[in-house]
Amino acid sequence: MCLSRGDPGAEGGEEGISTSYSISDAPKLRGCTAFVHLAEAGRPGISTDASLARDIVKLCRTAGIGRITYLSGLGASPSSTSAHFLSRYAAEQEIASSGLEYTIFRPSFILGTADRLTRGLKKQLKEGGAVIPGSGEYPVQPIHIDDACRIIRDSAISDAYLNSTVDLVGPRIVTYTEFLSGLKDRRTRRVELEEALRRAVTDHHYYFGPDDLAILVGGFVGDFEGLRARHKGKFTPYEEALKSSGLSQ
Repeated sequence: MCLSRGDPGAEGGEEGISTSYSISDAPKLRGCTAFVHLAEAGRPGISTDASLARDIVKLCRTAGIGRITYLSGLGASPSSTSAHFLSRYAAEQEIASSGLEYTIFRPSFILGTADRLTRGLKKQLKEGGAVIPGSGEYPVQPIHIDDACRIIRDSAISDAYLNSTVDLVGPRIVTYTEFLSGLKDRRTRRVELEEALRRAVTDHHYYFGPDDLAILVGGFVGDFEGLRARHKGKFTPYEEALKSSGLSQ
């Protein structure tokens, strides 16, 4: 079952029970053993993700759910200069200090057929070519959605990730330029980083928002070996992940 801000139960056949995160939903969740928190607060500001995390902790306690898995962000850190990552880090702290069992994942780009990166690239290509803000030499470390889903599921039913903060990243690090070179449509358009940042702030229809750019150009890489040691399963090879997204041949 799910709690969703959109249309609960619209995909996958799960039982949609609410579009809120209210304690009033607790009776519907009784009998559940784990809560997977995937939602962003959806508004700028350091306190918003933390506030949402506090609400979810209260909901879990009331419903008798003893474990939370939270998807944060690979750049989350108390020393970040990005409001997005500071907000995510504050939410991490709320969950880690809750007294509940927890796993915090810090994902890189999760690559599927309808993820945020893939949707954005398909739109860019349709309108003339993939946009490269700045040099394009910053690293990315995408993980395939099937791998991410298996790992998230395991965190809810096993102790492999218990009370830990773990990077959710793929096996290969490439620059963004290299990533784009693997697409079947290799047209690109370069934009000065300062111009991309200005457009991201002032133009709501631009390809990137401020948070998108912070994630993309931040140069964040994760500890794949640490993830593999816990997961112990196979990971989708980078080339196969790219192909399954529909972006490469």
